[in-house]
Amino acid sequence: MKNIGIILLLVIGLSLASCKKETDQNQVEQTKLQQYNDSVFSHLMKEWKFKVPKTSKELTPILEEWKPWSNLINEVKLRPVSSIGAFQKKAATLTEIAQNLTYQAYPAPLDTPDIQTRYTTLLTAFQNLEMYIELDPINVEKVDEWLDNIQISLDDIVRMMEENLMRQNYAKQEGEDAMLEEMEELRNETRRANPEEEQ
Repeated sequence: MKNIGIILLLVIGLSLASCKKETDQNQVEQTKLQQYNDSVFSHLMKEWKFKVPKTSKELTPILEEWKPWSNLINEVKLRPVSSIGAFQKKAATLTEIAQNLTYQAYPAPLDTPDIQTRYTTLLTAFQNLEMYIELDPINVEKVDEWLDNIQISLDDIVRMMEENLMRQNYAKQEGEDAMLEEMEELRNETRRANPEEEQ
């Protein structure tokens, strides 16, 4: 009986010691994770800055009237400041607003395939940023990469909008309208001659 009591005390003592070791190890891991999260937060505070490209006096009124774009730009300008969770929510919000813009009508001067393609690239950058900032632990290098890609995409889409407006304002040369009409007639004749190719 005495041996059973000693064995029982030994088992209880060992289990208490192992629980204390686990508790100590968990505290060390929690401390390391907290230090990492603090460094990630300070890094995000430093790196999360978007510069909205300036627009010409011709493009500015078009973009101001395009409410979905204005909402996106206003959201891009606001930077979270409280926690990593705030940055994660901001990334999700930006993705959601950018996704919703794809379902809205583009202003007529900006409703071109090249602008829509660049907008899709911007949307993809927002989605990737959201994905990488939600990882645990956060992959800081990938987050930085997508922050840079968002800035590049913003600059690129505004530059393309400016180019399209400039192209639309070029004066047509004498006879250009007639030539374009003839080309359209030729395309229509070809379609009528080969109706199976349309399908």
